Amino acid sequence: MTNYRNMLMVVALVCGSSLAATPGSANDPQYVAEPCCQLCPDAQQGNANVPGGLQEGRDGWLFTSASRALAPADSEYRMLLSLFARQLAEKGTSLMLVMPPPRSLMYAEKQRGKSDADSLQMYLQTLNEFRQAGIQVPAYEQLLLQTGEKTEPFFFKRDLNWTSAGARKSADFVATEIRKLPLFHQLPEQRFVTQTQGWLKVSGELNNQSGAACGGQRYPLEYTPHVVTQAVSDDTNKPNRILLVGSSRSVDSHFNFNGFLQQALARKIENHTDATGNSTQSWLKMLASDRFQHQPPALVLWELPYESRELSTSLLRQMVALVGNGCETRPVLLHEVKTISVPQTEDLIFANKLLETAPEQLVFDLTFNNPKIEQLLLTVWFSDGGKSDFQIRKNTASVTDGRFSFVLGNIQSKQQRQFVSMDLTLPDSQSRNLKVSANVCRLQGKLLQAAGR
Repeated sequence: MTNYRNMLMVVALVCGSSLAATPGSANDPQYVAEPCCQLCPDAQQGNANVPGGLQEGRDGWLFTSASRALAPADSEYRMLLSLFARQLAEKGTSLMLVMPPPRSLMYAEKQRGKSDADSLQMYLQTLNEFRQAGIQVPAYEQLLLQTGEKTEPFFFKRDLNWTSAGARKSADFVATEIRKLPLFHQLPEQRFVTQTQGWLKVSGELNNQSGAACGGQRYPLEYTPHVVTQAVSDDTNKPNRILLVGSSRSVDSHFNFNGFLQQALARKIENHTDATGNSTQSWLKMLASDRFQHQPPALVLWELPYESRELSTSLLRQMVALVGNGCETRPVLLHEVKTISVPQTEDLIFANKLLETAPEQLVFDLTFNNPKIEQLLLTVWFSDGGKSDFQIRKNTASVTDGRFSFVLGNIQSKQQRQFVSMDLTLPDSQSRNLKVSANVCRLQGKLLQAAGR
């Protein structure tokens, strides 16, 4: 906040000079200029509005605790991520991660009392976990050389999004990597034009959290150029072979990341990022789409902020199942239609024929006649008497088909065991009686072996 203090000091000096030149009354009001903003204890320590708390940096920067160390990914997480990448490869689709260094690394000098070496090691470890899963991950740490006082800001001071300059630098870096792929030379060339159209005004997520925790106190707004890229001509009717799935950073109307990519590559890229910036829903919608299932792309760019690197197993279970469109394209082992009572727990699936299939191979494809269902609480029982509890979630604001497709994942056990039954609870349903169509199929065994199971 140094800049703000300096500005206020200048204002105070100017006002002081004016007052000294004009005789005043002892009854005149007295004013004291104070710094604009300081984090209150609630914002620093964390509460419902600020999970984990915020840290106040230098020169008006705010940082989040999302850059904290995470426990190493467990075997189930690694297996699901690897299985997802390998299933995409079976469809002829490669996956490339887009994850530039976080704000805490790009602007480490703006933080107070944090080890740069530890933060860098955490970041490199995250990139390596995605590489080990079979995902293409360029050396994004090289972007650390593109910051400095004399360069355009890569990130906002009080928001997790990148600026338009950060989007452009990231796009240029990714484009350099894509040009190295044989795929690039197979794609038709296309011309694009990029223009600046005014400014984007950003309040900032961290600024909003601070205001909510500190009684409305807010830092100044920030601005970045509003840039738009358009195709000069679109004379190809062939399906786009590169797709983008991302976060709020990749929304077309925000920072023009996809536009910068297309400009740098002179190639068309189809953006499947949800307008809300919810990358989870973007993935689920794209994977289940006719476009993906019937004309799978050659390359998917996965723009994932470092702060969002902790993927839920609920999401991964669904992504693995949806690459093959659930049980739509696989031989069905079991089909049942049931009417269930809510909210009591129901024995949804019980069949001896599933005993012959390893649990980690099973794919479950459930469709409810109520499209507003958002959460399934599931208990899976096994032949050794053990059980596994987990939940599957989806946002019905974006996906309204009442369908849940998922796999069980890497069910840990010291000895081999089989699936016996699945219990279902629907905690948020408004319907008293629901119909559910349940299909069960299985993954290819060779994919599971390749994924480390």
